[in-house]
Amino acid sequence: MTFYDGLKLIQRLKMPHPTWQFVRQGSELKRLERISAYAGWTIRTAEVSGAVYKNLYVNWLPRTQVAATVDKFHRRLRDRGLFVVYPSWHWRKGGVVIVEPGQVVIEAVQGAVVDLARHGRVDAQYIYRRGRLVSVVGERRVLSSRDLKHLLSAAGKLKGDSYYFEWGISTRGKFIIYRLRDLASEGRALLQKYG
Repeated sequence: MTFYDGLKLIQRLKMPHPTWQFVRQGSELKRLERISAYAGWTIRTAEVSGAVYKNLYVNWLPRTQVAATVDKFHRRLRDRGLFVVYPSWHWRKGGVVIVEPGQVVIEAVQGAVVDLARHGRVDAQYIYRRGRLVSVVGERRVLSSRDLKHLLSAAGKLKGDSYYFEWGISTRGKFIIYRLRDLASEGRALLQKYG
């Protein structure tokens, strides 16, 4: 499963996600001024056709620079890139969820998921087996019962394989999922990146 496949699966399963657009060039962008983006815009490579995936991205970009940046990325990937464009946020909390048959592991951190994903900081970990909470490690109150309900509902939409998704709750209270991969693909990507 590619990064793009994961985004499309989030959309197809109607999981909470940013208002995003998939574009190849800046001229394809539609009505950015109508979308609330108090912290600017994020642009990421969604996929690369016929070449090795290269993750180009920028966060918190002013709206006036979005189209030119998409075009710059387009040229860097030699006209082979598809990009996802969506509002950036400031995070109140975030984390990852690992969904396996019969088990859901939720890891959370106060602030941005980057603290967890890149630096290994985990403020709380919740383990559910067959829908029942069996373990909490760390500060139990990091996530409210409402937060856990949202995450478990999203996890419940994923059937069959084992999955990994990243989520966040913005400083304005918006809950979103913005990355989803099957565990096998995520493991291969991490080994390629860090191995």
